[in-house]
Amino acid sequence: IIGIIGVIIIYFLFNLFSEPKLESYTKGVVHWHASLDVFICGNKVDVPKEAPVGEHHLGLPLLHTHADRLIHIEGQIWKKEDITFGAYMDAINVPFSNDTIMEYKNDGMCNDGKSNKVKVFINGEENFNPRNYVVKDKDKIELRYE
Repeated sequence: IIGIIGVIIIYFLFNLFSEPKLESYTKGVVHWHASLDVFICGNKVDVPKEAPVGEHHLGLPLLHTHADRLIHIEGQIWKKEDITFGAYMDAINVPFSNDTIMEYKNDGMCNDGKSNKVKVFINGEENFNPRNYVVKDKDKIELRYE
Protein backbone atom coordinates (compact mmCIF):
# COMPACT_ATOMS: atom_id res chain seq x y z
CA ILE A 1 0.00 0.00 0.00
CA ILE A 2 2.82 2.40 0.85
CA GLY A 3 4.42 1.64 -2.54
CA ILE A 4 1.16 2.38 -4.39
CA ILE A 5 0.71 5.64 -2.48
CA GLY A 6 4.32 6.57 -3.28
CA VAL A 7 3.79 5.90 -6.99
CA ILE A 8 0.60 8.01 -6.97
CA ILE A 9 2.39 10.91 -5.23
CA ILE A 10 5.32 10.74 -7.67
CA TYR A 11 2.88 10.63 -10.61
CA PHE A 12 1.00 13.75 -9.41
CA LEU A 13 4.22 15.63 -8.63
CA PHE A 14 5.64 14.77 -12.04
CA ASN A 15 2.46 16.02 -13.78
CA LEU A 16 2.34 19.14 -11.64
CA PHE A 17 5.87 20.24 -12.50
CA SER A 18 6.11 18.94 -16.06
CA GLU A 19 3.07 20.73 -17.52
CA PRO A 20 4.10 23.22 -20.17
CA LYS A 21 3.95 26.79 -18.98
CA LEU A 22 1.70 29.06 -21.02
CA GLU A 23 3.81 31.80 -22.56
CA SER A 24 2.29 34.87 -24.16
CA TYR A 25 3.00 35.98 -27.71
CA THR A 26 4.04 39.46 -26.56
CA LYS A 27 5.70 38.58 -23.23
CA GLY A 28 3.66 41.30 -21.55
CA VAL A 29 0.99 43.95 -21.99
CA VAL A 30 1.05 46.02 -25.19
CA HIS A 31 -0.68 49.14 -26.46
CA TRP A 32 -0.30 49.07 -30.23
CA HIS A 33 -1.92 51.02 -33.05
CA ALA A 34 -2.14 50.33 -36.77
CA SER A 35 -3.76 52.56 -39.38
CA LEU A 36 -6.46 51.37 -41.76
CA ASP A 37 -7.58 53.11 -44.94
CA VAL A 38 -10.35 51.65 -47.11
CA PHE A 39 -11.00 52.60 -50.73
CA ILE A 40 -14.06 51.36 -52.62
CA CYS A 41 -14.22 52.10 -56.34
CA GLY A 42 -11.62 54.84 -55.89
CA ASN A 43 -13.43 56.56 -52.99
CA LYS A 44 -12.14 56.59 -49.45
CA VAL A 45 -14.76 55.11 -47.10
CA ASP A 46 -14.94 54.57 -43.37
CA VAL A 47 -15.43 51.22 -41.77
CA PRO A 48 -17.65 51.35 -38.67
CA LYS A 49 -15.85 53.14 -35.89
CA GLU A 50 -18.51 54.44 -33.55
CA ALA A 51 -18.92 52.51 -30.33
CA PRO A 52 -22.41 51.41 -29.32
CA VAL A 53 -24.12 53.74 -26.85
CA GLY A 54 -22.56 53.32 -23.43
CA GLU A 55 -19.47 51.54 -24.77
CA HIS A 56 -15.93 52.92 -24.80
CA HIS A 57 -14.90 51.22 -28.06
CA LEU A 58 -16.14 49.14 -30.99
CA GLY A 59 -14.86 45.57 -30.96
CA LEU A 60 -13.20 43.55 -28.23
CA PRO A 61 -11.12 44.76 -25.28
CA LEU A 62 -7.97 43.30 -26.91
CA LEU A 63 -8.73 44.29 -30.52
CA HIS A 64 -10.90 47.32 -31.23
CA THR A 65 -11.27 50.80 -32.62
CA HIS A 66 -12.38 54.16 -31.35
CA ALA A 67 -13.57 57.00 -33.57
CA ASP A 68 -10.00 57.52 -34.79
CA ARG A 69 -9.59 55.10 -37.75
CA LEU A 70 -6.93 53.15 -35.86
CA ILE A 71 -6.77 49.49 -35.02
CA HIS A 72 -6.09 49.32 -31.28
CA ILE A 73 -4.40 46.29 -29.73
CA GLU A 74 -4.37 46.66 -25.98
CA GLY A 75 -3.51 44.02 -23.40
CA GLN A 76 -1.54 40.82 -23.20
CA ILE A 77 -1.61 38.75 -26.36
CA TRP A 78 -1.53 35.03 -25.64
CA LYS A 79 -1.89 33.81 -29.23
CA LYS A 80 -0.92 35.72 -32.36
CA GLU A 81 -4.09 34.39 -34.01
CA ASP A 82 -6.04 36.69 -31.66
CA ILE A 83 -4.71 39.80 -33.41
CA THR A 84 -5.03 38.96 -37.10
CA PHE A 85 -6.54 41.45 -39.52
CA GLY A 86 -9.44 39.03 -40.06
CA ALA A 87 -10.06 38.89 -36.29
CA TYR A 88 -10.16 42.71 -36.23
CA MET A 89 -12.67 42.92 -39.07
CA ASP A 90 -14.82 40.28 -37.33
CA ALA A 91 -14.58 42.21 -34.03
CA ILE A 92 -15.93 45.39 -35.63
CA ASN A 93 -18.51 43.35 -37.59
CA VAL A 94 -17.33 44.16 -41.12
CA PRO A 95 -17.73 41.35 -43.68
CA PHE A 96 -14.25 40.62 -45.01
CA SER A 97 -12.49 37.75 -46.76
CA ASN A 98 -9.82 37.47 -49.41
CA ASP A 99 -12.53 38.15 -52.00
CA THR A 100 -15.12 40.25 -50.10
CA ILE A 101 -15.19 43.62 -48.38
CA MET A 102 -18.51 44.80 -46.99
CA GLU A 103 -21.05 44.13 -49.76
CA TYR A 104 -18.43 44.13 -52.53
CA LYS A 105 -17.21 40.82 -53.97
CA ASN A 106 -14.48 39.98 -56.45
CA ASP A 107 -15.54 40.27 -60.09
CA GLY A 108 -18.18 42.85 -59.21
CA MET A 109 -18.09 46.18 -60.96
CA CYS A 110 -17.62 49.79 -60.02
CA ASN A 111 -18.86 52.52 -62.33
CA ASP A 112 -15.83 51.89 -64.56
CA GLY A 113 -17.39 48.71 -66.01
CA LYS A 114 -14.28 46.67 -65.21
CA SER A 115 -14.15 43.51 -63.11
CA ASN A 116 -12.90 44.54 -59.66
CA LYS A 117 -11.04 42.69 -56.90
CA VAL A 118 -10.33 43.04 -53.20
CA LYS A 119 -6.68 43.93 -52.60
CA VAL A 120 -4.88 44.49 -49.31
CA PHE A 121 -1.57 46.32 -48.94
CA ILE A 122 0.32 46.17 -45.66
CA ASN A 123 3.13 48.66 -45.27
CA GLY A 124 3.05 49.20 -49.04
CA GLU A 125 3.26 45.52 -50.03
CA GLU A 126 0.33 43.53 -51.37
CA ASN A 127 -0.71 40.75 -49.01
CA PHE A 128 -2.42 37.72 -50.53
CA ASN A 129 -3.65 36.21 -47.24
CA PRO A 130 -4.76 39.27 -45.27
CA ARG A 131 -7.29 37.53 -42.99
CA ASN A 132 -4.40 35.69 -41.34
CA TYR A 133 -1.99 38.62 -41.21
CA VAL A 134 -0.88 39.31 -37.63
CA VAL A 135 -1.27 43.05 -37.04
CA LYS A 136 1.77 44.79 -35.56
CA ASP A 137 2.38 48.17 -33.98
CA LYS A 138 2.59 51.00 -36.54
CA ASP A 139 1.36 48.86 -39.47
CA LYS A 140 -0.22 50.78 -42.33
CA ILE A 141 -3.03 48.72 -43.84
CA GLU A 142 -4.79 49.74 -47.03
CA LEU A 143 -7.79 47.80 -48.21
CA ARG A 144 -8.91 48.41 -51.79
CA TYR A 145 -11.75 47.27 -53.97
CA GLU A 146 -10.72 48.24 -57.48
